Amino acid sequence: MREFSEDFPEEDNDWYRESNYIICLGATPHQMVDLLRKCKDKGQRYTTFIEPDLEGRLTGIALVPSDDARRLTSQLPLALR
Repeated sequence: MREFSEDFPEEDNDWYRESNYIICLGATPHQMVDLLRKCKDKGQRYTTFIEPDLEGRLTGIALVPSDDARRLTSQLPLALR
């Protein structure tokens, strides 16, 4: 979350005041790469989380809330379900 706050301070403040909810979705590494491609194609703003202890692997993505973000993630299941 810290990275997201740095990358998008205004959106982070809006999120905190208006919602303050986080939804965690489950995705395979392949699905995350596909999601990043779709985000880039749509101009959806995001922050990635890279895990240094796992050889720099992508382990998470935070999307700026939007209708596009909702559509792009609608097929992913809730995490840990």
